[in-house]
Amino acid sequence: HDLANLGQEHLFNDWPPQDEASTEKKAFMQQVAALNASYPGGLKAYVDNAKQLLQASKEGVNPLEGFTPTPVAEMTTLDRTTPDFEKLEEMGLEQMKHAAFVLVAGGLGERLGYDGIKLQIPIELTTGLSYLGWYCFWLKSLGSRCGSILPLVIMTSDDTHDMTVGLLNESNNFGLEEGQITLLKQQKVPALSDNDARFCCLPNNPYELLTKPHGHGDVH
Repeated sequence: HDLANLGQEHLFNDWPPQDEASTEKKAFMQQVAALNASYPGGLKAYVDNAKQLLQASKEGVNPLEGFTPTPVAEMTTLDRTTPDFEKLEEMGLEQMKHAAFVLVAGGLGERLGYDGIKLQIPIELTTGLSYLGWYCFWLKSLGSRCGSILPLVIMTSDDTHDMTVGLLNESNNFGLEEGQITLLKQQKVPALSDNDARFCCLPNNPYELLTKPHGHGDVH
C-alpha cells in the first residue's frame, strides 16, 4: 500500500535524495511489506482500525454501552466435603480431557523490577521455582487426574521467545511430555505516535519502523 495514502508521508521527511542510501531504503520497504503481509487486511486495515479505536478512546466511548448483565437465577455454594462436590469435580475432570491451556507470555518483567521474562519470575524463595515451572507441574498433575496429556500453548514475542526456549530446555520442559508444549510467537505491528495513527521510526534511524507486539489477541 502507498504509505502516503495512509497518512504516513512524514516517514520520508528525513530521507536523502533518491540516489542515496539505497540499501537502507530497500530494507525499510522490505520491513513495510512484511508488516503489511502479517496483518489481516494489510496496513490499511491496521491504520483504519487504529484510528477508529483511538477516536473512540478520545471521545470516552464505552464499548459495552447497551449491554446488560444477565442475572444469575440460582447460585450454589459447594462444600468440598460433600458428595455433590466430588460428583461435579468428576464431571469437570471428564471435560478437562478435551481442553488446551494457553499462556500469554510476550512481555518482560521490567515493570515488576525483574531482569528477565515474566515466566521466569520465582513464585517463592525456598526453591526458586519459576512461575512457568509451577504452571507445568500443576498441568501435569491435572493431566494425571483426568487421564490425559493436556496441551500447553505459550505465546511469546521477539523479546521473550529465545529466553522461553532456553528456560524450557534447561528444565527439560519441567517434566511435560515431548510435543506437549507449542510455542506461538506473536506478530508485531507499527508503533503509533499520536491519535492520527502515524507510524514512527527508531530514534536516529529513519529507515526502520518502531514496532510493538500486537497484544494478546494474536493468540486467536
